[in-house]
Amino acid sequence: MKFQPTFLGAATATVVAIGSLGSATSSQAATLAPGQFTITGENVSQVTGFSNADPGSTFTLNLDLSPLSIADTQGVFAGVTGLTGTPNVAPLLLTVVNSTTFSFSNKVPFITGLKQNGQDIFFDLAEGTLGGFITSSTNYSFGGVVKGILRNNSGSVIADGSLASFDIGSGAGSNRSSITLETVPTPALLPGLVGFGIAALRKRKAIAAESES
Repeated sequence: MKFQPTFLGAATATVVAIGSLGSATSSQAATLAPGQFTITGENVSQVTGFSNADPGSTFTLNLDLSPLSIADTQGVFAGVTGLTGTPNVAPLLLTVVNSTTFSFSNKVPFITGLKQNGQDIFFDLAEGTLGGFITSSTNYSFGGVVKGILRNNSGSVIADGSLASFDIGSGAGSNRSSITLETVPTPALLPGLVGFGIAALRKRKAIAAESES
């Protein structure tokens, strides 16, 4: 599954872009969207007890057997003040719904070890399902919409997130695994972002008017 950009409308997109320039702790935390990053690694995955034949049976995805790294940062996660750290991904217990769909409970936290502008951030996975299952030998790829939240160290939600791709490589032919996460502003944060953006635009216009006079 490839990343599809989320279009928020010209006005909102402008506001988010302006807000992402801020470096203050609370303002910067409230603008961790839109963006995308991928975490990846070699020989990091192990699938324990896999079977997709029996509804109700369970198996575990272990995604942290060796060091993971951050790759392909975009949007607010790119640049010198962007995303850093050594990611850790928690094991995920999946329950077979049918041969191509698997359910899971919420996982809090699911991804740790991330820092944005030097501050710890975490991704919590919401309860849901992995669908669009594709397997080749012991390599797995999942699709569907898998949602969660990005939060800071104090527990404040700073963006809504979803997994744009989820590829597990645990076979002899391909040992590379990757998870791509994308973020959008939470609905609760949008009014604040709009206000912040309008204030910034007014200030910029005022400075421009003064320089012309």
